[in-house]
Amino acid sequence: DIKSFTRLIQFMAGAGAQGVTILGVLGEANRLLDEERAQLIRTAVKAAEGKIPVIVGASHSGTQAACALSRMAEDLGASAVMVKSTLSPNSRGRLPAMGRSSTNTLSNNMLTMLRNDRAR
Repeated sequence: DIKSFTRLIQFMAGAGAQGVTILGVLGEANRLLDEERAQLIRTAVKAAEGKIPVIVGASHSGTQAACALSRMAEDLGASAVMVKSTLSPNSRGRLPAMGRSSTNTLSNNMLTMLRNDRAR
């Protein structure tokens, strides 16, 4: 529902929020097609009208895919990206490499936030 999504971002920008994060790790962002992700990013950036930063989740189980999602977010006007490593035991120690890859993919003006929950 793009119309409601637009109103929500506009509300946050007008209510004094310091920023907004979309396509984070607790929703179903990983179920979206790339074009659906792009539509949400474009919509959020436009609705924010430069009043608040738009932070876009770009997490993926594959490093190259996370980098591609990060580039997409930057190309569409996001202020920052948020990348989270997977929770699998095989991901231990993988966050630094994923962070370097994501950061090297983006321009110097892009902020990349990394998050890693301890793999069990």
